[in-house]
Amino acid sequence: MQTQQDSVSYYYKEKVIKGKEYIIRTLVPDDVSSFIDDLAANYVLFHPEFTVIEDITHERVRTFLEKKYRHTAQAGISVCAVDKATNQVVASMLATDEGDPLDCNESEWPEFYKYNESEALIRKTYSKIFEPGEKGVTSMLSGAWTHSDYMGLGLYKTLENTYWELPRIRTFKYIGGVTVHGGAKKVSRTLKNVVVLMELHYRDLKDSKGNYLYRDMMDKFTKRGFNIDELRFTFFIHKSYEKHALAAAAQRPKL
Repeated sequence: MQTQQDSVSYYYKEKVIKGKEYIIRTLVPDDVSSFIDDLAANYVLFHPEFTVIEDITHERVRTFLEKKYRHTAQAGISVCAVDKATNQVVASMLATDEGDPLDCNESEWPEFYKYNESEALIRKTYSKIFEPGEKGVTSMLSGAWTHSDYMGLGLYKTLENTYWELPRIRTFKYIGGVTVHGGAKKVSRTLKNVVVLMELHYRDLKDSKGNYLYRDMMDKFTKRGFNIDELRFTFFIHKSYEKHALAAAAQRPKL
């Protein structure tokens, strides 16, 4: 049952985009099944950490990511576009609450151990920069999806603009993001109004025990078509928080 607090935090607007009617609203966990197959396929093909997992299957990736993004949607700071004529989710923009990470059991998801460890390192990095300490302080943009039949119609731009109108996102202190390859030049070229805080190369990633995750696997990334120099996590923050970001950047964490 929806509480009064939930209804206040829920975003809903009807918009006409290029002559077609859409509902732009807060993404909820049950929406994730609408796009998880496409998202899983993209991870297997294009996400560096997933491309080097041995004997990976689409179904395992799908199940893992559905659990991950259903949890992400619970924060109420992701947004989606619904085709009003079909009532189908056709685009989404996903954002996390970094104070509420998904707890993944290593024994349940052994093939995703390195990915989960690098995610934990990212949270550790962000905690050193922003010191969130609790839910509702730091959010990271973690992904976007558009149905192939709706590409080029301006839906992503609409969701990007809508994101800043979400009631809950306005309560967050820091809005950041991270790219998984391509480096700062790519971020600066493709994303506007952001400040790059730092970069972390895959070869320098360590797990919680101090062991390098990928240092002895660089050749596998090369075989998958990745440029070794571009295998970097790039952390950025939106310029509306530039004063905080620059102050934090002066005390970058030593990892």
